Amino acid sequence: MKLDDLVNKYYSDLNLNDLYIWRYILGHKKTCENMSISELAEHCNVSKTSILRFTQKISLNGFSELKFYLKMENNDEDTINQDLIKTICNDYCNAIQYAENQNYQKACQMIYSANHVFAYGTGGVQQHAIQILKRFFFKLNKSINIVYGSNEMDYLVNNLTSDDLVIVFSVQASQQSDVEFVQKCKEKNAKILSLTLFLDNPIARISDENLYYLCSHRDFSIHGKHFSPTSMFYITVEILFLQYAIYLESIQ
Repeated sequence: MKLDDLVNKYYSDLNLNDLYIWRYILGHKKTCENMSISELAEHCNVSKTSILRFTQKISLNGFSELKFYLKMENNDEDTINQDLIKTICNDYCNAIQYAENQNYQKACQMIYSANHVFAYGTGGVQQHAIQILKRFFFKLNKSINIVYGSNEMDYLVNNLTSDDLVIVFSVQASQQSDVEFVQKCKEKNAKILSLTLFLDNPIARISDENLYYLCSHRDFSIHGKHFSPTSMFYITVEILFLQYAIYLESIQ
């Protein structure tokens, strides 16, 4: 049984801290194979005890066994097969449950109360998701202005007020310029709502409110081409829209 399978099997026993540790391991399997428990704890910003608890929750005897699993899996070449598809489907089920149980109340209040709502995506998938968000919210008479490129980003920063809301869609916030843009918006006292992957994302830390989407399975390749599942990003956008519709009903 692989680590993916163990996490899926004991998923209901894992808390947010455990899921963060797991996401970090997934993104750095090769590196984690050679880390000490102290090094892994430092990279995850948790205690060594938290690492040990995580390993025990997924039925491992300790950190040494975790490293053994990592070494074995790192030696296996990713292949597309029915087992991998089953793993991804199980991950989607877990991620949908997580999205369903998130608290959207503050996010809905921020959107409703904002004088102007602006949205920015840090990558191609995120920008496409924002276009969908804009179309959805138009049905509820809420206008969302999409920000494209550095010129529009600079113009927005210079004209933001404390009554405005900036929605930011980001996976890992790998570009420092994106983080700086959000920081400048924050300095203008605008509210920041972010949607990010569940990991240590600097944009999430800056935000007034953050919605996470969970994607616990690893990236893999198909015929030498990189593939990273993106469905949960769009599902979380749809759930936010539906939660906002419910919020409007509750205040009328």
